[in-house]
Amino acid sequence: MMRAVLALFCAAFFSAPAPACAGHLCTAAGLFFSPDGGYFVSGWGETPQTISFGTVKDKKFHKSISLPRGQCLFGLSPDGKTLAASYGTGQELLKLSMRGEILSNTAVPQGGLTSVSPGFRYAATTELLANGSDVYRIYRLSGGQFSPLYVLADQSEKGWAIFSPGDKYLAYYFGRLNKEGRVAGSFVNMLELKTGKSAVSFQFKKDPLSPISALAFSPDGKLFAYGSVSGETRVVAVPGWAPVKTLRDRGHTVRSIYFSTAHMAVLYGSGTVKVYRLPGFETVYAKDYEKIPHAINFTANGKELGVLFLNGRASFVPLAGGKPSPKN
Repeated sequence: MMRAVLALFCAAFFSAPAPACAGHLCTAAGLFFSPDGGYFVSGWGETPQTISFGTVKDKKFHKSISLPRGQCLFGLSPDGKTLAASYGTGQELLKLSMRGEILSNTAVPQGGLTSVSPGFRYAATTELLANGSDVYRIYRLSGGQFSPLYVLADQSEKGWAIFSPGDKYLAYYFGRLNKEGRVAGSFVNMLELKTGKSAVSFQFKKDPLSPISALAFSPDGKLFAYGSVSGETRVVAVPGWAPVKTLRDRGHTVRSIYFSTAHMAVLYGSGTVKVYRLPGFETVYAKDYEKIPHAINFTANGKELGVLFLNGRASFVPLAGGKPSPKN
């Protein structure tokens, strides 16, 4: 059941099979900004297979490289000088410079790479087992090596996984299976990386079978948001896990969620983008894009929202008001 849902989910987002739909689940955004605010990098294309590097000052791409069999971007290093990526079915971890040079290429021990922590200290892979369920493998990254840390194996189907800022938690989606092998409930589990123990689990109780489709932490790690294919987004406090806000847009799959220090943005599968001002979650920007954005993200200073399209073009929305800047 879950794989059928994921197949439909992926088909709605990509006109051709994406890495996330081809054996492992790439949970990465397609658009990142360097912490110093100078550069941005994007992954785009129908597979997608092109990585483009640009400068924020002139809002233009200056170099593009292509990788075989599609690619996933996992984010920039804390100093903003290195990009973590993979391609194909996630069997290799690539590190690239902001000039597009491949600095290292490390084989993944088992499974397909699905997430790399913000501090580049941990990685998570997913692997489909013979019994039809999935397993997460958590590794510590050191000196270019993968050191096994935890194995999260049970009779369940796995989905997206992301690490928190500061590399304290791993938030991962799973669908619990019943005796017949059908999904009996969809959950988000919060794993403490220091102890390997679960801190808390979340579920859309009114719609328990609705797959979780997006996960996000705020930059300071104090908020966590998760969204579903039914259009609901929930925000909780970290730690403590107290509810902060619930947003509903029925009929529109939550494709991705992003935070800046002052805003939260939601991209829906229908092409709608909404930006909310924190802490009260007032809507400050909403637009139904005719061409569905491939990815969104905030600039380093949080004053603009970058909107990336499948053809590699990007626009920048000033959040203080005004019209988006011209597309690249």
